[in-house]
Amino acid sequence: MLDEPPLSIGSEWVGQQVKQHKRRSRICAIFSYDEPADRPNRPGLTNLAKSGDKIAPQKPLHDAGSSSGRTSVLRFGMVIGILGVVLSGNVPPAVEVATPSTESKDYLLLRDTDIHPLRVYDRYLSDQSRTPDRVTARIAREFQDLIGLYAVRQGIDDNFTLRVVDNRDGGLVSIVTLDSARAEYERSGFADWNQVDRLRRQTTSEIVKALRDSLDREFITVKWGRRNEILEARQRELPVVEHEVRLARALNLSLLTAEIGTVETFNNDKLISRVGARSRYQLMPSILRELGVRHYHLRTATGRSILVQEEMHPLISMEAAFTVAKAYSNAMGDEIPGISAYHTGPFNVFRLYERYLDEQNDVFNEYSDVVTAYLWGLTEGFDQVSDNTTFGPTSRNYVPSVFGALAATDDLPIDTSHTWIVEQVSLKKGISLFLSDLLAAADSVAGPTDWRTSSEDSTTYQRFRRLNPHIALPEIPSGVVPERADIRLTATSDGVPVRFFLPRGMAVRLSQRGMDWFDLRRTQQWTHEPFYSDGERMSMDDRYDRLVASAADFSFTDAGVASLDSLYFEFQSRLREHTTWFNRMQYNVIRLHRRVWRAGNYKRLVAAAEAARSRVSDKPLARLPAFRRLPYLPIDSVTPQNPGGPELFPSPRESFRP
Repeated sequence: MLDEPPLSIGSEWVGQQVKQHKRRSRICAIFSYDEPADRPNRPGLTNLAKSGDKIAPQKPLHDAGSSSGRTSVLRFGMVIGILGVVLSGNVPPAVEVATPSTESKDYLLLRDTDIHPLRVYDRYLSDQSRTPDRVTARIAREFQDLIGLYAVRQGIDDNFTLRVVDNRDGGLVSIVTLDSARAEYERSGFADWNQVDRLRRQTTSEIVKALRDSLDREFITVKWGRRNEILEARQRELPVVEHEVRLARALNLSLLTAEIGTVETFNNDKLISRVGARSRYQLMPSILRELGVRHYHLRTATGRSILVQEEMHPLISMEAAFTVAKAYSNAMGDEIPGISAYHTGPFNVFRLYERYLDEQNDVFNEYSDVVTAYLWGLTEGFDQVSDNTTFGPTSRNYVPSVFGALAATDDLPIDTSHTWIVEQVSLKKGISLFLSDLLAAADSVAGPTDWRTSSEDSTTYQRFRRLNPHIALPEIPSGVVPERADIRLTATSDGVPVRFFLPRGMAVRLSQRGMDWFDLRRTQQWTHEPFYSDGERMSMDDRYDRLVASAADFSFTDAGVASLDSLYFEFQSRLREHTTWFNRMQYNVIRLHRRVWRAGNYKRLVAAAEAARSRVSDKPLARLPAFRRLPYLPIDSVTPQNPGGPELFPSPRESFRP
């Protein structure tokens, strides 16, 4: 195994939090899972079996199987304590990294982008000592402590580390490590994380039993580290992470939305949740179908049927996921509660707003906005929010986990030579083309470097298969496409448009050589270029932005719904006249947004907001600055060239294998 990138927790705002944790933490002994504890002032962990031994299964004390990255938290107190950052001498192993590419390097450094939350949300992440709004300052400081905790969990503690915390004061009881399992991971470079989670679940039960004579169960929280999986998730998304950043910027979102796949599934395209959510972004089948992400079959030369599941392709599912995230962010008034709505549902967030606006709370004032309300619901208002709602610990942990996932890797330079530079193509009506014929033609106009796939892909078939993981093509070592894999490509199948991916420009080059197979009007580019030009925007887009901006300071009104209805029909008409990527995206966003605002839960929020505003009507609301669209900047204009420090490369253990 090659040397791993040095341990890092990312951006300055998290680094500052970790330093505060160190200063405030009590002196704690660190225990290995193989060692007994001997502490006079804290209960010890004794007589625990070694991690290589069999441990009797125990009833889990926490949910370790949620779709949000199997986040495990036993219970939080009313106010989250500060974890002490006390590290052992062992640096937990990271995923294996490959030999650096010899191509010229262009790097994407997430912490330096203009849409990093440190810049977009500086009001809540900066020093709060001089803010005139003391309520927001207090809530922001508690939220910073909370995300610092998740930065430790996802950027420092590896998957073989368990932190035991006393909920009453946030004191660190001990750190337990699974040394035998970690040693095996270091030796083999591979771990079955589900198996590791089962071991951690058993260990958690042993910890609770060992402490039961000294600490009541309700006072104990056992936190599981996730550093290894976070790093593996980042490597797994190397072909598309640049596109996530570009898409977030195009939709006026921050890098937080780009971490949804990491938190949901560690960027595993094949994961299907217990309730049926699919893709790395965990969308329900009904939403996927509504946004045009479908299943269909392609026939081969032998008549065999090959299944196509479009949500398995990260670029296809990415568009759908970011559409939902943008629509919910607009409906909630901001991206932070919008990301929460993506996970817990928009009406849970509306109920959180209602609790914040309740006249019994002395937290709504002339400076209040929806982000402050949401952060209040995660911190000092959590008990009120969780009472008689389904906004429980898992919902509470989601947004801090997104922040932590970003902080864990935002200072690792990403080599963008691994980015897929491709085009999504469709055939013209009436064209029928075998895959073998397409690949033979592709060989005449493109070399291996055009495909930007793994060096292990030595044949054009393997490269096509890599770029099209949504098509269940069998793995074939030879360069000849056998009949059982020779799919017949057409414009539609089962009444659904057939779409697949080729290297950028290949469709045009083939057409120029007389192979006029492709409907070039339906070609969508995934390159370094902007998704749309500002010239496509019209006055209706500006009016929609202003409506969304008004929601940020709780201007939820019936008049707002009427304005949204009018805009919806304008967007619908424009899409019929000009079917462009921008028009389609805007229409889908406003369509989902409108559905949320037309629900009965929104009407209750309108009433609560009007009542709250009336209580502070003697002084005008201090509105947020007008909605600002971030200027679109090409990736290479906001990232350094050849920066010093570690590099992040694909794993030879195969991060990209479909």
